[in-house]
Amino acid sequence: MRCPKCGSENKLRRLWAHNEPASSAIPAIFGIFSPIIYSASRKKYKCENCNLEFKKHTFLTLFFLIFAIIISLSTAIPIIFIIVAFTISLFR
Repeated sequence: MRCPKCGSENKLRRLWAHNEPASSAIPAIFGIFSPIIYSASRKKYKCENCNLEFKKHTFLTLFFLIFAIIISLSTAIPIIFIIVAFTISLFR
């Protein structure tokens, strides 16, 4: 893994604090425990060379993101079709 700013590979240090909350949309859609899983699986690093703090997502967060997109689309597309069908039926 490389630092996104300076490109250093050897001077990265893992930070353990997760002070930033997850988005409030995540629990509204996927339940109360989903932000805990999402936040806990993000790893935060600090480059000792340029003092940049950055986050690196794990496989679990990428899986959760893909899962969230699939669930969102599978929910949104039928709702859009229902709204369009209802709107068309009003004008007939």
